[in-house]
Amino acid sequence: MKSGITFILISLFFSSYSYAQCFPDRHSTSTSSGWLSCFETQNPNTSRGNSHWILYDLGEVHEIKESHFWNVNDPENLNQGVQEVVLDISLDGTSWWEWGTFTIEQSNGSSFYEGTEGPDFSGTNARYLLFTPLSNYGGSCYGFSELKINVDEELISSTEELLEVDMSLSPNPADNRTLVEFNTDLAGMAVLQVVDNIGRIVMRESLNISNVKTYEINTSEFQSGLYQVSLLMDKQIKTIELSIVH
Repeated sequence: MKSGITFILISLFFSSYSYAQCFPDRHSTSTSSGWLSCFETQNPNTSRGNSHWILYDLGEVHEIKESHFWNVNDPENLNQGVQEVVLDISLDGTSWWEWGTFTIEQSNGSSFYEGTEGPDFSGTNARYLLFTPLSNYGGSCYGFSELKINVDEELISSTEELLEVDMSLSPNPADNRTLVEFNTDLAGMAVLQVVDNIGRIVMRESLNISNVKTYEINTSEFQSGLYQVSLLMDKQIKTIELSIVH
């Protein structure tokens, strides 16, 4: 069984892998305590265009679980606190899946403010967490003070590098089955996995690609939708998209 660890993520505009004081669970009323965005820039998930956003890099792929958020707690700027937020997740920083939206309650400006319970991500697999506020409490800027996420220890090693392998799926779109074909000179053990559109691994299989050049995936019990099929080997990853239509 994997042991649980906690990431406490202070709010920096770019990727962060950081720790902050979190006991007792109170937050200061300082204006400078947290992340604040007052102008829109290009979102790392290009489908979201220009927006307010903050991106976290956990360093490795983890199962993310319970979360806790502290909103903007400056008494003069409570309206700048984020309200509705959409979370996109990624294994490699390139392919993004929308986990969903959730709401963060407005803070009260008190030095006794202890934040609000966030979503339970239920073991969703992610390395990159991209939070994009969709609304706030009426201010001209968007921000929050701090967040805490419980995670399991790393599932797979760093996936920054692209695996040198040609992969194809046939048929794609698929109904009851699809065949993955590998074309590579690499040899050794690899992991083939299928991830749904909210980051859950729905299939994982260890393969020796020295001997296996094709693998049939039974998709009959998968729901219709978009999936990511990834091959992971030696801290590298190759991902292609699979559409399932029943």
